[in-house]
Amino acid sequence: MKWVAGAMKVEPQTRSDVAAPTMKEGGTAKRMSSQDYATTTPATEQYPTDVSVQKKKKKGLGFLRLSLSSRHRSRRLSESSTAPIESSIDSRRGHPLPSPIKNNPPSPKKPSYDIPAAHAASVDAAISAMLDSVVNISDQWTFNSEKQGVRAYSKDEGTLLSVLGVGSLPFPPAHVATFLFDASKRPEYDSACASCARLHTLDSHTAIDYFASKAVLMVAGRDFVNLVHWRQLPDGSIVLVAVATSDPSKPSPSPGLVRGEIHVAGWTIAALGASHSKVSFLIKMDLKGNIPGYIQRKVALDQAFCMLHVQRAMQRRPPTPPFLTHDVAAPQTSPANDPQPTTQTPVVELACDPPASTATFNPIGHCASPWVAFGTFLTVLYGLPLVGIDDVVHDIVVWNTIACMTYVLWVTTTRHNTVSQEY
Repeated sequence: MKWVAGAMKVEPQTRSDVAAPTMKEGGTAKRMSSQDYATTTPATEQYPTDVSVQKKKKKGLGFLRLSLSSRHRSRRLSESSTAPIESSIDSRRGHPLPSPIKNNPPSPKKPSYDIPAAHAASVDAAISAMLDSVVNISDQWTFNSEKQGVRAYSKDEGTLLSVLGVGSLPFPPAHVATFLFDASKRPEYDSACASCARLHTLDSHTAIDYFASKAVLMVAGRDFVNLVHWRQLPDGSIVLVAVATSDPSKPSPSPGLVRGEIHVAGWTIAALGASHSKVSFLIKMDLKGNIPGYIQRKVALDQAFCMLHVQRAMQRRPPTPPFLTHDVAAPQTSPANDPQPTTQTPVVELACDPPASTATFNPIGHCASPWVAFGTFLTVLYGLPLVGIDDVVHDIVVWNTIACMTYVLWVTTTRHNTVSQEY
């Protein structure tokens, strides 16, 4: 470009205008390519100053002429047409070059399992209810009582009563979750359990369990078919939920039992230090049948302290490795109110499926069935006179029968209450 009489005039140059340097080889001149020049020219001379200001004087007129160095221009033209970018630093100026744009970023890793579509909605709803229940406890729950550090709360929801227990256990979260997810361990911490079994294992996080409770006084036992699922949340805590479901293998309740319904039940287990866990237990169930409200309320409130029985049962057992592949770290944040979508759940594999087992019925609890007790009493009261038994003997047998029935019922209720009050 030229400065002419205070104005700038641009004179374009073509590639042919640039004179390439030459070198002599064998006495003859040879035109040097840009690569030859790069290998023969010292590093300090390969990249001269971008703009050289040359002051030239002509007759009667002085002006400035700015031009690019011929050698530098040749070098730039050669690199722009052929050489790729191999470094993130421009060696000529020492400035970083812009990073190339990644047109195809890696797609997020997909989970290695999905809960069956028939159960995904109910599982996510149960987890939402479980997590919502442990937020702002004092605002949405009514405090009832406290026992051995476990606080029991209740909340009336229509005709049903929801119960929440909050406490701690001296075990890491992974060990607690391992114990609770194993259906065969339930008789060890639930004195009301008459039988239990794992019907199906849907995946390493989900199963369908069966549970039957004992009869209490003149009230028939209940049985339940539940969908059970555990999940590790982003903050490291573990949530385990159960909700009523149906299964072809148990289409109707067992003889002498009434089919109950678990609206939602579950545990949240978060690390509390290196070897303890902060635990919350929630249950909302419908026992069905004709049970007085005060009995349902008492049964539900007793469930709030079930973690005390879990602690005792775990202390009786020898230490066993958890089914989680790693211990859960202490949570950095509180659990979110909404669960992660089912299809995005991080998978922590089980070492093996817990063994399926079925506990046998307790004879005392079985004899306490209302129909058995009532039938025995009627047989003694009205059956013996039909065979011609003496009235005195009849009265003795009747009163002995009443005494035996009272003793059986007393043993059943005392055993249940003793286990509940041991802590």
